[in-house]
Amino acid sequence: MLTKADDYPIHQRPEPIMHAGKDRNFYDRYFFNGYTKEGQRFFALVLGLIAGIFEILPYVGPILGAIPAIVVALLADPWSALWVAIAFFGIQQVENLVLVPRISGESVKLHPAMVMVVLVVGNELAGFWGMLIAVPVTAVLRDVFKYLYLRFLDEPLNPEEAMTNVRSGQEVQLGV
Repeated sequence: MLTKADDYPIHQRPEPIMHAGKDRNFYDRYFFNGYTKEGQRFFALVLGLIAGIFEILPYVGPILGAIPAIVVALLADPWSALWVAIAFFGIQQVENLVLVPRISGESVKLHPAMVMVVLVVGNELAGFWGMLIAVPVTAVLRDVFKYLYLRFLDEPLNPEEAMTNVRSGQEVQLGV
């Protein structure tokens, strides 16, 4: 039975590696192997999946997600581990300072600075759970205030018109 290794000249054939009584092909298919491009891609996918899952945890999640990738890079080369750590740090900074406020702000139509302030207040009031509900609660309170303001103007709108104005996202001019 011919294998991929038989395509190489004898002096260039990779030696079969035995792991706990299993042949190399078993580990190539079912575990992580840095010798093949497919193994490297799968390994990178798993490390990325681990980092993404840990992203759910606030504060320590990005650190815990970076540890496996840094350890794997450290096993290959200490300098690559340093570069992996720098890359994780840079990506986290861009994500947390630019992307998260912008994306969550656009979805609820709040300014990114307002989102950051609301997240800090939510964290101080109720910790992790406060941060989770701070932005949606702020958006709901804003819409309730708009609705009530439109209903109690000098020339009040009927409920349907007030809801239409709130849903359309039109700015409400306060007549002070």
